[in-house]
Amino acid sequence: MLRLLCVVACLFASIKCFANDYIRVTAEGTSIVEAKNNAFKQAIQTRVGLVVVSELESNINSLTRDNISLYSAGYINDYKIVSIISGSTVRITIDVLVAPSKLIDQTLNRGKVEDYIDGIKLSDKINSYRTQKSNANGIISAVLRTYPQNAYTIKTKSYSIVVDKNQNAVLEVPYKLNWNYDYIVAFNEALKITQDNKFNFLQKAPANVTVMAKDPKDYVLGNRNHYQFNDIPMIDNIKSSMTGNREVRIKMVLRDRNNDALYGSCWIPDSVTGRKASFYGLGDPSNLIIYGNESEENVLRATIDPKYEWILQKIITIEVSVVPHSNCQN
Repeated sequence: MLRLLCVVACLFASIKCFANDYIRVTAEGTSIVEAKNNAFKQAIQTRVGLVVVSELESNINSLTRDNISLYSAGYINDYKIVSIISGSTVRITIDVLVAPSKLIDQTLNRGKVEDYIDGIKLSDKINSYRTQKSNANGIISAVLRTYPQNAYTIKTKSYSIVVDKNQNAVLEVPYKLNWNYDYIVAFNEALKITQDNKFNFLQKAPANVTVMAKDPKDYVLGNRNHYQFNDIPMIDNIKSSMTGNREVRIKMVLRDRNNDALYGSCWIPDSVTGRKASFYGLGDPSNLIIYGNESEENVLRATIDPKYEWILQKIITIEVSVVPHSNCQN
């Protein structure tokens, strides 16, 4: 189960907001650097809010994953140190100016004097920007971690047994493969939270994700959502979560009464239909398109050699599932 929860704001007793948009933050740490970073984190969460992704995975008997990811859509634009008190811990008070990520500009330092650069401050701002991007990637990764298992639904119809021209027994299982609309909704939420909305209709963003899908319960045509990102690594991370060892496969396992596997095989969806897969488009390095309304109907065929026909006598269940390519390599 994957759940996205948006929290409007996090309040801290040691934080004060000023009319000029600087936020006074008091934080502690074991060092000046740690105390300063804790102050930055509190300021960002107060100014732009906090998104919490709770990621739970469980099987019948136990909880197998309980992971919470935090994301705040902002980074540090400027700050002024008010005081530093050293003791068993370092207590620091800083006035912080937070920039929402929706206004992100690659130019992170605009010096008031052309020949002056505050190196420490510049480094802090760049690291804050990178941290924000890393956290954004974490939010999207929380959804993509269960790709393709949760991303698709597969339904089967009654099986049949035929004999081919070589007298092999062939088990045929008709199926229908679709995107899971609930997964599409979660993916849309993650992209909406983390996108960089600084581009107008005349500008092309460095990275773009388009999601086209409709709720199967509705009779309307559906929605086309376009998300823009300021950096290529973001879309590369998304694509790598859907390709290579994570590519979608259909797996069929025949099991006996003890639930032991008697036979197992995998199919590439587009190899079954004989046409290019169209569940998503990856051609352009700066674009990813999700075709959420796409479906595929065909038949899985498991050929059983005559010397292994004892398998047919022991089959109790036919299990068909969506798995990543890595689950089919043995």
